[in-house]
Amino acid sequence: MDQGGSASKAIGWGLVVGGILIAAVVVALYSPTLGLFDVRRLQVIGNETVPAAQLAEFTGVQAGENLLRISRARIKTSLLQDPRIQNATVTRSLPHTLVVHVEERQPVAACARSAGGWWLLGNDAVIATSVDDLPEGLLIVTGIPWDREATPGACATDGWIAFAMALIGDANAAGAEIQSVDLSDATCVIAARRQGTTIALGGPDQLASSVRALKSLLDEVDADDYQSIDLSRGGEATLVPREVVNR
Repeated sequence: MDQGGSASKAIGWGLVVGGILIAAVVVALYSPTLGLFDVRRLQVIGNETVPAAQLAEFTGVQAGENLLRISRARIKTSLLQDPRIQNATVTRSLPHTLVVHVEERQPVAACARSAGGWWLLGNDAVIATSVDDLPEGLLIVTGIPWDREATPGACATDGWIAFAMALIGDANAAGAEIQSVDLSDATCVIAARRQGTTIALGGPDQLASSVRALKSLLDEVDADDYQSIDLSRGGEATLVPREVVNR
């Protein structure tokens, strides 16, 4: 049996097939008039508030462009310039479709605008957009230092602020009913419940333990009975009862 001859034939066929594939790719890339992989459809997935037409415009892609030559990294960068978009992926669906999958920045908190209305913040403490009326259920935040003028896309300068918002959101999921939080003093975050009770949570290094203590405390006492709760000193909480008004 001529094994050497068989091997030579296999190599020869491999070179032929490889050459054909390379030629096909070259033709697809550099012969746009053939329309082999021209963009005929742009599919947008995951958008809820940002119109698909607007996202398509952000991509800068035109019908008829060569799908294989489009820079997905450039399109992603362009999409993320809109602060309403937190993440994006761009894929090709051959032969003619470009797929854009976006993750919108979901509001978890709000802070008041100086001109009226509200800025809506994502879980990364980035301003996503503005609204006239405060949406129900959002945490009201004050005292955030911004990396630039407060406009969509501005981000809190301190990384612990997003962490604090997440912890308070976790506490609210457990029934804490915190309505607002003051982050202006980095040494002691002050939260306020809907019923008016203020809660001192301490600085960034204490927040996680303070929130855990708060959730445990709420299983044992009715927070509505207290004017303030101080968890900032570690150890046991200091509770100040509401004044009893004699009638």
